[in-house]
Amino acid sequence: MPWPDPAAAHRRMLEQGWRRTEDGGYTRAPVPETEESAGGQQPGTAQQEQGADAEGDITLRVLVRKNASFRDEDYFERVGHSWVAFYKDDKFQFSAGFYPKGGQINQEAPHRSVPGEVRMNYDDPSGATTDLSVPLTQKQFSKSQKYIQENLNHEYNVFRYNCSDFVIGVHKAATGHSPPGRNLLMPNNPNDLHSGIKKHKNSKK
Repeated sequence: MPWPDPAAAHRRMLEQGWRRTEDGGYTRAPVPETEESAGGQQPGTAQQEQGADAEGDITLRVLVRKNASFRDEDYFERVGHSWVAFYKDDKFQFSAGFYPKGGQINQEAPHRSVPGEVRMNYDDPSGATTDLSVPLTQKQFSKSQKYIQENLNHEYNVFRYNCSDFVIGVHKAATGHSPPGRNLLMPNNPNDLHSGIKKHKNSKK
């Protein structure tokens, strides 16, 4: 299966009428003027807010596939995966997952960083073993997209910045806080993220 161009989602959003904002995010509403009006409100702000509401409900889904425990000897062969997907009115729009470029880490020295890449629309949401849905405002969505764009080619390091770190970063950029499942004693990983989300969802029942 060929790897999608990391810019594919960006082109798709432009085709759907989204526009880049000055802060690197996206909007489908009119971009307000940079200077404030005499009344203290930026021209077009009310129209922008109404436009965002009219575009439908945006949802961020944190998706996790758990394969093995971090303590298992073959963890690096069955590490699992974490990624994010975005929905509008419950309809899938696109996904983003972070990988080592070429799909491989240095097995003999896994602590070493390797080139990384964000793969757009590569991961299948049906492959997740758990997920966390978070409703987003237009502003939060814009922040999440800015984070993705800024980390398209971040270095991949299984201990310092892996697929789960990317997911946590997207969630935090959008909401201001991390999703449940971070483990301060171990590198961020799909297993802890999976367990944290499960516990969070069970606590809401």
